[in-house]
Amino acid sequence: MAGPNDPDNPAKKAAAKKAASVKPKPKPKPRVNPTVNDPEATTPASNIGKQYPGLVISDTIRGVDENGKPIVVKQAINVGDYQKWIHGLSDPGSDLFDPGQSALIAAYGPGAQSYLWNAYINHWDSTKIMNGLDGRFPGWRDLEVSGGGGGGGGGGGGGGGGGTAEPTPEQIAAAKAVIKNRSEILGHTKLTEDELTWVATTLVRDDWNSQQLDDWLLGDPAKITEPGLVQVTTDQIRQMAAAQLIHVDDATASGWAQRINSGEMDEMTVQSIFSTQAQGEWGWAAQSLQAGQTMRDILAPARDRVAQELELQPETVDLMDPKWRSMVTSLDPKSGQPRAATLTEVVNNARKAPEFAHTNHAAQLGANTFMMVRQAFEGG
Repeated sequence: MAGPNDPDNPAKKAAAKKAASVKPKPKPKPRVNPTVNDPEATTPASNIGKQYPGLVISDTIRGVDENGKPIVVKQAINVGDYQKWIHGLSDPGSDLFDPGQSALIAAYGPGAQSYLWNAYINHWDSTKIMNGLDGRFPGWRDLEVSGGGGGGGGGGGGGGGGGTAEPTPEQIAAAKAVIKNRSEILGHTKLTEDELTWVATTLVRDDWNSQQLDDWLLGDPAKITEPGLVQVTTDQIRQMAAAQLIHVDDATASGWAQRINSGEMDEMTVQSIFSTQAQGEWGWAAQSLQAGQTMRDILAPARDRVAQELELQPETVDLMDPKWRSMVTSLDPKSGQPRAATLTEVVNNARKAPEFAHTNHAAQLGANTFMMVRQAFEGG
């Protein structure tokens, strides 16, 4: 008779057979937190909006399964990127400008828009894009396209009918309108017809983007002479400097203005430069400057008192002038370090100024002094 540990025991054989037939459970795949345009995003769509506020969800097809059904992945898309792309397609001043893709979207609607967006964010090559267009949108190659052929969403290739070797009159006319508008905005000297034609031809033929056009228009600072964005920005830079009692050269202000309008720099950078300079010049005011105040803000009450004593309009007391600035600042008698003048010091400094002798206040003080002296002599 077979014992319990005997390999020929029927009960033991049955248990071993049953154990062999049980398949182990597969280990669950790790969850992947989706990022913007992450091709492997696996977090459920319902959770993406909670984890990444400001994102929307787009379906992306990742091939087919064993049954021939498409594998759809929910993809997190940055709203700003999408808006920049869709508006850029129809903006001649944008480096995304593509009238071919715009024509496709106009003809075939949301389906074409979704397809081209996925081509853009996934950098599909031109062969893949065109094959997909042929399969999804029959007749797309026959679309009439004005403004040149398409770049095809990041991977290169056609989002619509190809342009000719030489620009057409219609393309030149459209480019001229863009150039004239931009040159006026930037304050460029009016272009001659020959200049305008040359730039328009080059823009279309060489597929210039908006940055290249700005670089050309701003290439010669001497030609930025008209009222426009550059001049407005130059004036703003001068005002920023004056607010910190800092002098800025005209050439420097104009150069920064051009860089701001070409996207190389921003106004916050310029403000930071002036604030840093002011903190070095006016160390005693560093804490207030770091809090966002300007030197003009800090010294405004003292300036107003000087104006009151001298019977002037406050705006005529220009603290950029050392004469006025010396009335509202002082040296600490103990440390010898510069500081803001006290109110008493401000009044005394103002009354020492030559302008004070011609004020009604000075005349009144003089009359009062005369009466006091007279009373003292007469015993009144």
